[in-house]
Amino acid sequence: MNLVLNGYSGKIGNVVYEYLKSRNYEFVGLGDKEHPLVEDMIRKADAIIDFSTTKSAVSLFELAIKYKKNMIIGTTGFTEKELQHFADKSKDCGISLFVVYNFLPSIHFIKKLLENLDYEKVLLIESHHKSKADIPSGTAKFLVKNLDEQRVEIISNRTEFFCYEHKINIINQFENIEIAHRCYNKIGYAKGVELALKQLGLFIGLRQEI
Repeated sequence: MNLVLNGYSGKIGNVVYEYLKSRNYEFVGLGDKEHPLVEDMIRKADAIIDFSTTKSAVSLFELAIKYKKNMIIGTTGFTEKELQHFADKSKDCGISLFVVYNFLPSIHFIKKLLENLDYEKVLLIESHHKSKADIPSGTAKFLVKNLDEQRVEIISNRTEFFCYEHKINIINQFENIEIAHRCYNKIGYAKGVELALKQLGLFIGLRQEI
């Protein structure tokens, strides 16, 4: 499979690039802020992967529509209007599109677990390095999406050192269930991207879970 990767020099993008390269995926285009992608790269690709910015991802999506290329977006911070645009256009064009806020398969398992537990309150405490721009993080929002907002509380901590942690308390009148998730190696994200790659072409439109 020939790939285009936007944001390849970033923290996650570089890990994704090195991992997929080791898995014998071919790259026909690599882009970042200093070296933008050109349309010829898009034409040659079987699929597009983006780990850049919301603005860049939206522009790249328009090229995916133009050339009918399946796409994976790992950028966070899109508005509901932008997500609806992704959903409508990808369906109309007949391409597969992932917009995933976290590519760790374990996070998606935890989300499904949360949605199937009885709760009176859900307390989520997240901790990340201070360079994490969005507060709460996209992952925190994703985990509690579809839960009753009135019964959910998110506490966001930012640290001086590398930290990736989500602690969740699910509380009801009978019990208190605690879930702690910590990530120490970003290769887990790259494996999630590969999992998404294998699903491209098997569905039409937008998916937000792997």
